[in-house]
Amino acid sequence: MNQKTLANWLRAVVVLAACAGVLVYGVVIPNVGLRTAERNPEYAYCFWPWLLFLLATAVPCYLVLWQGWKILSAVRRDESFTRENARRLGTVSKLAAFDAAFLFAGSLIFLLLGMSHPG
Repeated sequence: MNQKTLANWLRAVVVLAACAGVLVYGVVIPNVGLRTAERNPEYAYCFWPWLLFLLATAVPCYLVLWQGWKILSAVRRDESFTRENARRLGTVSKLAAFDAAFLFAGSLIFLLLGMSHPG
């Protein structure tokens, strides 16, 4: 398999990951939140803060997919091992670390505010 074919397959994987993210962030998370608010009315006020917080966690994920798309474009042009791709991979790692820290800090803040999940 040459680099162009590999890059095209991996681009399809990036598109599928983006679609899966839209499904999770746009359908699954809001529906789970609404059902939780219906089953536990005392936590209904937490729905919008949590929904907005979880949607904010999607931003770094989509930035990672965008960087991956750029890397795959370079691979497609047979420019796999370049400084620019190394910089992009560094950006991906920083975005992943930021997203993990943001999710942890936000969850901790919600816990301290008494807005954590009912379980």
